[in-house]
Amino acid sequence: MSLRDETLRIWDTNYENIRPRLLAWIKAAAKQRKQLKEYSKEIKELDMGPLKLYASVGASSALDIRFRGQSIGTLKLNKGTPQITISKKNQKTNERDFNFKTAGIISHNRIKAIQKHLENCLGEPRVTEHKYESLIIHEMMGSASGKLSGVFPDGIQPVTMGEFPLQVPLPISANEGYPVFNSGTGHIDILARCKNKSEFAPRLSVWELKRPGETQHAAQQAYIYAVTLLKILRSDLGSQWYQSVCDFAKETKIENIKIPTHLHIDVVVCVEERQKAVIAKEFKKLSNLKTHGSDQLHFRIVTYREDLTFKLHNRE
Repeated sequence: MSLRDETLRIWDTNYENIRPRLLAWIKAAAKQRKQLKEYSKEIKELDMGPLKLYASVGASSALDIRFRGQSIGTLKLNKGTPQITISKKNQKTNERDFNFKTAGIISHNRIKAIQKHLENCLGEPRVTEHKYESLIIHEMMGSASGKLSGVFPDGIQPVTMGEFPLQVPLPISANEGYPVFNSGTGHIDILARCKNKSEFAPRLSVWELKRPGETQHAAQQAYIYAVTLLKILRSDLGSQWYQSVCDFAKETKIENIKIPTHLHIDVVVCVEERQKAVIAKEFKKLSNLKTHGSDQLHFRIVTYREDLTFKLHNRE
């Protein structure tokens, strides 16, 4: 059975359980977008220094605070002023990786001290991909025309919630290179919108990122997540997902925007330059599985060097 057919089988077999999960995520996304709009002024007034804020579908009333892509705490959006907290779990990883030990509710003075410490910190996140993911998202969110070394000349932006990068869950996981449905979830490393002058709406772009020297299951993971995303968009909840999670109503400034008749989704694997041939070989094995009815997947390999210059090796 092909990877496409296995992914479709998992979807069809479990859709009765997948649908309530999708509906819960859609409702959570709509609620979170409304809440972030209400707190936009208070959040903007926070000076986060080297820290970055991330949104996550289902993370009720909170934003994740990250340093070099790794979670160090939470910004809770309760009534009144947003509140920074560090859990016991975060405390352990912060001490291990970044050499500071604080937990509980963080005062304004204490967060300033933590920021100052991190500005000179040599520590690295335990999962190296997180650092590269953070750098790539930061580059995508910039306004410069030459971002990502100009490999997307028409423009690319990560899908956001409010002004913050959005961590997008999926009901099918692919950590081992094959589709699985269980109580956990899959997560797209980066979900972006890639503009194409020949198309009305930007393409969705599913990114799978690997740290230097790693390629394990990258092409298969990206493919499974892209097929799963297609199935969501073509389901009875697809229009709601397209607007609430992917936020295309905001992107096109059209309320109740319809999903295109022919969807094009970029399947992007981002690896260190010397790993290009490995991914090209894996994509070749999937080359006859790119068409899904009226929809089309487009395989792309983006490579990076240590100096974070990028190169796109195949354009479709």
